[in-house]
Amino acid sequence: MRGKEIPGLIINAIFIVVAFYFEARRSEKEKLKQIIDELKGSELNIEGKIKEKKPLYLPQYTVRVSLVFILVAIIVINWLGPDVPFQQSNTLADLLLIISFFIIGAFFRAIAKTREKKKIREQISDIDASLSDAQIIEKLMLREQSWFKRKGKNILSILVLIAVVVALYCYTFEIDYTLFTLTTLDNYRLTLVGLLLIFTNTYYGFRD
Repeated sequence: MRGKEIPGLIINAIFIVVAFYFEARRSEKEKLKQIIDELKGSELNIEGKIKEKKPLYLPQYTVRVSLVFILVAIIVINWLGPDVPFQQSNTLADLLLIISFFIIGAFFRAIAKTREKKKIREQISDIDASLSDAQIIEKLMLREQSWFKRKGKNILSILVLIAVVVALYCYTFEIDYTLFTLTTLDNYRLTLVGLLLIFTNTYYGFRD
């Protein structure tokens, strides 16, 4: 609205959020529920339903509709209002930082997945072997998760939301601090705003 140039890191963050959101909308639990429905047929009774709360307790499709609306609004406002320039160049340092932070998140995700597989093996060994495969899968899905397992991703999501809001606030009011400069890469400066935005890559590397 102020006609300032939109830096490449903000553009990257927007595309990363939109791309990963729509890619990750179909969760493993949704796929497993479909598999169970196909396997068990009509002869098995559902023991219970997994209660899946929507983000921020909003109605279904609110987030994706909002994303599309916001993107369209940005295009329309920029077409009717100030012709805001968008920075279209990504330096080598930008790309390396984006990839590096994503890999860090993926590393922690791999650790979490390994622990989850081990836990599942232990749970399967404790389940009655006379049950069918569909019943075993259903029992595993209905197991109560630990508090950290249920709330951990929500806490991480809130931290990322705070980081992005602070970054955009600092950018809007021109509050920023240089964290370090890389002389080997044409004096590339990593600022506080840039670091907060790049943090979204770690989040999606972990959540993917």
